[in-house]
Amino acid sequence: MRELTRLTSEQINSVRRELDNLESIEVVTSYSEDNKKYYAINKDFIIFEELTNIFSKLADDKYELIQGFNQHIDLHLLALSHTLHQKDIERVTFVIVGNTDNKKLIGNYIQQLEIKYDKTIDYVIFTPQEFHMRNSYHDKFLTDFFRQQPVMVLDKCKYSW
Repeated sequence: MRELTRLTSEQINSVRRELDNLESIEVVTSYSEDNKKYYAINKDFIIFEELTNIFSKLADDKYELIQGFNQHIDLHLLALSHTLHQKDIERVTFVIVGNTDNKKLIGNYIQQLEIKYDKTIDYVIFTPQEFHMRNSYHDKFLTDFFRQQPVMVLDKCKYSW
């Protein structure tokens, strides 16, 4: 539980509550040893295989996006308003933070993604300095965007919203 707290930057009570919820529907199992509670994925869960496929697909997408953007920008943060596989969503917004000399190449890469995923992609590119400055004065666009709990593909900035 402590490891999940560190990895997610969430409060321990929130992590405990969510783990209890997952255990109650048998997604995870737990056991206690030496006054510590350990959790594990329940591989016998009725939709375990489907969940595994979903998460591996999302992980593959994140890896592909990071690799694609890293060819054109020193990427610090990439956040998406929605997953690219969400069928009912036609428009996705990307917030990109990094240093680049050629924004046109990023635009070309985004066009390739639009074709691949059949989505309209709106995007904004910030340098790390600009992103930090806008975050410090609670820029309305950034505040609204991050309140929607976007899909965090990469976050080296580690800002709290």
